[in-house]
Amino acid sequence: MTFILGIFTNPFGYDFITNVFGALFLFLFFTKLPPRSRRPVNWLSARAFDVFFMHGQKIFQMLGIGAVPQNILLIPHLAFVLVCCYLLGTATGSFRMFLFDHSVNKALSGLRWLNRNISV
Repeated sequence: MTFILGIFTNPFGYDFITNVFGALFLFLFFTKLPPRSRRPVNWLSARAFDVFFMHGQKIFQMLGIGAVPQNILLIPHLAFVLVCCYLLGTATGSFRMFLFDHSVNKALSGLRWLNRNISV
C-alpha cells in the first residue's frame, strides 16, 4: 500500500511514477545497445553500489551536502556534490576491487572444490 501511495504522492521518492518509468525505459534502452557499447555502462553500473555506499558518509557532509544554498548557486552546488560523490564512490570501489582481487579472490581461486568445472 505504501508503494502504491508513494507512486503518486512523493515526487522526490525513489518510487515516484516518473522515476519508475524512467528506470524501466533506461533498462530497455541499454538492453538494445550492442554488447561492445555496453562496456562503459557496465563499468559505471558496477560501481553504483560503491557510490550508494559512500554517499551517506561524513566526508560528503564536509562537502556541504546539508548546506544547500537557496539561490542561483543551487544548481552548480548540486552538480559539484554529484560529481564529487560519484568520483569518490568510484575511487573507493576501484580500490575495494583491487584489494579483493589481490587477497580474497586470489585465496578463493586456489580452492579446487569451489572452482570446479560444471558441464551444462
